Amino acid sequence: MFERTLRIVNAAWFWSTHPILAALSLSLAFISQVSADERALASTPDHLALYIFIGQSNMSGRGPLEELPTPWPPAINGEQPNIWNFTNAGVWEPAREPIDLPVGEKRHEAWWDEEPLAGPILSFGVAMHALAPDQPIGLIPCARQGSNLRDWRRSTNDRSLYGWCMNRVKAAQAMGTLRGIVFYLGETDSHERKSARSFDDHFVELINHLRTDVSGGAQTDLPIVFTQIATVSDKRKRRRSGYRYWSYVKRAQAEISLPHAALVKADRYPIQEDGIHLTTAGYISLGQEWAKAMYALQSAAPPL
Repeated sequence: MFERTLRIVNAAWFWSTHPILAALSLSLAFISQVSADERALASTPDHLALYIFIGQSNMSGRGPLEELPTPWPPAINGEQPNIWNFTNAGVWEPAREPIDLPVGEKRHEAWWDEEPLAGPILSFGVAMHALAPDQPIGLIPCARQGSNLRDWRRSTNDRSLYGWCMNRVKAAQAMGTLRGIVFYLGETDSHERKSARSFDDHFVELINHLRTDVSGGAQTDLPIVFTQIATVSDKRKRRRSGYRYWSYVKRAQAEISLPHAALVKADRYPIQEDGIHLTTAGYISLGQEWAKAMYALQSAAPPL
């Protein structure tokens, strides 16, 4: 600790006694960063098929990175997949895990998600790109650990989850066309009986607002893929916070009826020892299933 502090002090003394070198160093660093950002922006296709991902920690991803296949994402038809991620810093980058890193996070500090690892979003992008290789994919993660449907209520306040997500979507739309929304929500709603039993009504209301707001009313039939929550361990249910109404949420999700929407069940995939998050392999399989459901909805819908 002492040696580290001494190095910092010596560095500070050096730069303070060499102001011209310090200014030159900062200028070069700034130019390097700007050049990197400009190169990334210049190489981003301007006709991305855009997808929004709304949910909590299972959407953000909690799968160990070391369990990912190598390479990841894999090549498609012998070429690097054309998949892009709209980062939490509000810039487009080639998609890689973790997709939902908080680096450069612009939302309110209370909404930061500091633990994202491997998840289902990039797997969805890989599978969608494999289904339509000529179409570059743009991923727009909007996830917050522990959030419930109340947290996603419609709001124009950019400190709300809804308002923050809408701002991200509007900024991202400069590079493409919105093609669908994917959801993985419901775990936290199982804490309270009222929230669990009314999940279907509140979810339909959220979808109607989103379909209107993301396109100014022009895409009221925007394809929606939503997830029925997976299995939760008995040990997790017995915790003080409780997931006592887990079965209520699953039942409510199964009863949701929406046009141009598809339900994907997550309970066929393995969970980790924490009793609630999917394994890395489970996330990859779930993302693939989302993509198949989304592609089927798009194939059945009239062209944009």
